[in-house]
Amino acid sequence: MHPTRADVIVVGAGIAGAAAAFFVSQDADTLILEKESQLAYHTTGRSAALLLDNYVPALNPRSELMFGPPDAQGNRLTTGE
Repeated sequence: MHPTRADVIVVGAGIAGAAAAFFVSQDADTLILEKESQLAYHTTGRSAALLLDNYVPALNPRSELMFGPPDAQGNRLTTGE
């Protein structure tokens, strides 16, 4: 697929770029530009990081949605709205 237009262009598909594109794409035509052949190939894919509940309190309500049970349609990621 070669889109001819996009409302938003996200450069990079690590965890931050992929997450940003996911949420933005709910309201806008979104294009991800990634030079590698797969997502999260570099730092994200090789990270040994841990998710700490109290590290960024403002993000906790949204990030916890990823790990909870799916909604009635089977979706795990929701905006919580």
